[in-house]
Amino acid sequence: MKSSRRVRSVVFTAVFFLAAEAGLRLRAPEETRGDFSHDGPVVLLLGSSRTEFGLKPRVAEAALADAGVEGAWVADVTHRALTMIGMLRLYREKLRPVVEGGDLDGWIGIEIRGSGMNDSYRVFDEPEYLARCGYDPEGGTIGDAESGDTPLDLLLGGRFGAGARALVGGLALVRERPTLKRWLDPTTWFDGDGAEGASAPRGSWEAHLRALDVPWATGEKGWQVFHRQRREDLNAKVERRRFRRHHLKDYAIGGVQTACVRELLAEARADGLKPFLYVMPITAVHRRFFEPGDYAAFRRLAERIAAEEGVPLFDLDRGHALPNAAFLDTGHLHHTAAAGFTRTFVERVLLPLLGR
Repeated sequence: MKSSRRVRSVVFTAVFFLAAEAGLRLRAPEETRGDFSHDGPVVLLLGSSRTEFGLKPRVAEAALADAGVEGAWVADVTHRALTMIGMLRLYREKLRPVVEGGDLDGWIGIEIRGSGMNDSYRVFDEPEYLARCGYDPEGGTIGDAESGDTPLDLLLGGRFGAGARALVGGLALVRERPTLKRWLDPTTWFDGDGAEGASAPRGSWEAHLRALDVPWATGEKGWQVFHRQRREDLNAKVERRRFRRHHLKDYAIGGVQTACVRELLAEARADGLKPFLYVMPITAVHRRFFEPGDYAAFRRLAERIAAEEGVPLFDLDRGHALPNAAFLDTGHLHHTAAAGFTRTFVERVLLPLLGR
């Protein structure tokens, strides 16, 4: 009797999952993107927490306007701690769905940093994502990620997220919930609100972003103030040990992270964006976290990638005169220094790119 009940339970659960998946797929028709444009340059800064804390898009827009660049639109598209593997994923899953299909004078700045280029360093689920991409170390190529779990995979895996997907998917059989559909789509599970799958209206860039409810399109447009660390609490020796243990362990460059940078540049170009590379400033203390010669090797690699790929490189760490007091810790600008540095970024990076 107990065995029979177990069989019925498994069958019922399997049917429920399949019905949930059908509900999610049948209740929401395939959506298409329309055309959109913007009267002015669009600059998207794809980066780490160094960009998130150090570059203020609204200050950049004002500085560009003061220099005679009308209608400039700037935003930070960031995620903390990612390596270039994660940056490639961030572009594919969070940025490409927003920009594709548009007619933009679009630039994309890609931040590279010494630790993020370490082939031995991974964070979050980057190893799993890399495996799904089918990285070929011999050819130095990295493909598109294969699709994620099927409903049956999720059922057998017994994941909580699968249960939630099934529950709300079942409701979708009765009543359509486009927002919930997007939330439950496995491609949106990569940390963030997600705009994948939403339709883009014809018309302006701003209306397009409002329709997608893109988080970095409003407010400070991706810039954040980091409050948890105070300069007076910083212990550089402790920070050095932590950083070397995780970010710089078995430091090696020129492999998978470099392949991800090259792929990012290629995909951005294919999507109609004009890419450039930039390096955010750090302190001399932070540079000494690297073994002798390693940071210089990173700089040489960045220069070689830029030359071989034919893209501009702006190393804002080289020869900067920022005092230690301008930094929150050893590697991130303090929020009080962000506005001034952003104006420097406009002068040294954006204005030359825009031909001013």
